[in-house]
Amino acid sequence: AALVGSEKGPGSGEGTSQAEAVPASWETLKAGLKKVCEKSCETAGKEAELQFDIEGAYPAPEQMAALKEALIHLIRNSVSHGLESPGDRKAALKAPRGTLKISLRKTSEGFVMDYQDDGRGFDYGSIRSKIAELGWKTPDEAAELSKHQLIPYLFRDGFSTARETDMLAGVGTGLYAVKNALIGELRGKIKVNSSPGKGMQLRVLFPEK
Repeated sequence: AALVGSEKGPGSGEGTSQAEAVPASWETLKAGLKKVCEKSCETAGKEAELQFDIEGAYPAPEQMAALKEALIHLIRNSVSHGLESPGDRKAALKAPRGTLKISLRKTSEGFVMDYQDDGRGFDYGSIRSKIAELGWKTPDEAAELSKHQLIPYLFRDGFSTARETDMLAGVGTGLYAVKNALIGELRGKIKVNSSPGKGMQLRVLFPEK
């Protein structure tokens, strides 16, 4: 899995919307995320089921706020970029409705949150092209980057494979905010995997507060 490095010290708070109240419980959080998923699907013309697997893990309220911020961006990104249309999913022998899954558990080292979708996975060719287009690497240098080496670029400010920037844009849009929330706010470590045709998986490990 590709690892996005952690940062020490408290975050700036910019990744969390101050206008939104901190969820009082996971039930409140789940209801809010389901609405985000439903609205995103309606906008994108796709279908998705949001599943939860919470093993009695309840981080501190400020940590839950950071998780909420990150998960909103992840869900929007999955629906827009990751999940195929119902027709394309049928053609790929998948269920018409995509699946997004969030799991959270507590360990002796803190908390572990897993997020995954069963979409198309990352288009590494498009990612390499965008890195070269942004001038971060030459085309030849970008072509030599391994899949694991490409992942951190997705979390850089300004990266997106979308042709137009909107709420439901291509991969990369919102991932900078995800990094700020999970690394800056939670002081966590992120690992990302993606398999063509099978989707993406993100895991964050963060300490208990």
